[in-house]
Amino acid sequence: MQKIKAALLILLGSFFSCTDDVIQRILAEHGYTPWQIVQGRTFLVILILLPFVIKKKLYKTNIAGLHILRGGLFCCTVCFHVLGLAKAPLALCALIEFTGPLFILLFSRIFLKEKVTLTQTFAALITFATVASIIDYNNVTIKYGAIYVLIAMIIYAGIETINKKIISTYNENEFTMIFFYNVYAFAIISLLCLKSFTIPTITDTLLFAGLGSGSILFFICFLKAFKLANISFLSTFKYSEFIYKSIFGVLLFKEAIRYANIIAMLVIIITNILLIFMEKGEDKKE
Repeated sequence: MQKIKAALLILLGSFFSCTDDVIQRILAEHGYTPWQIVQGRTFLVILILLPFVIKKKLYKTNIAGLHILRGGLFCCTVCFHVLGLAKAPLALCALIEFTGPLFILLFSRIFLKEKVTLTQTFAALITFATVASIIDYNNVTIKYGAIYVLIAMIIYAGIETINKKIISTYNENEFTMIFFYNVYAFAIISLLCLKSFTIPTITDTLLFAGLGSGSILFFICFLKAFKLANISFLSTFKYSEFIYKSIFGVLLFKEAIRYANIIAMLVIIITNILLIFMEKGEDKKE
């Protein structure tokens, strides 16, 4: 029963993650720059979390330097992600985002000295090759959109590597991490776009509020799910994002569904399901 609840939480969290991407794309179409979107998003997250952080006294940290680094990287990854979302179809963006684990695997090996099995490497390379094969390189707009999302995933992998380091070494509270993550990102991006600040319309203010709320709900869903089941079991359900983004792309942005994307998605899912079973088999041998 716990695994079912965890799976449902991941499906719900993935939905909120996709709605965030949709809102970011709409805001980009409304003329907001990527850094203005980062500024609005982080401000709303801070505003929503602040009462909880004060009540639970989670505003103390001894690793401000790492949080500043995370905040700076977060600004970069969201900016590149927004640029990609504005140029490439949502379904393609979802597929490219699945390359994230490949870079997390690489950085974990280099910086955290974690053990990386041959099976994990093989699965990651198949995922990367599959995504690379379905990009339309003749369409310059889509090609650059895909490159932007890929850069965002590389930076995101760096953030996740730092997160792993913080959790394993400093035992920092998760809500403290996400709070300072957004505080420093907001401070950095505000300094960079001070001259380009514009007051949003009422409609756009509501969109920014939805963006901030979605970020919090996504985090809460995943946090609760990870307490109920193993990450290896839950990882497969994250691929529901491809379905969500394909539907949003068709309904909201009139994007066509490509059979190549569906085939690529099936290859990625099958590869990762096989990885889970092979890893379990290796764990039993050990």
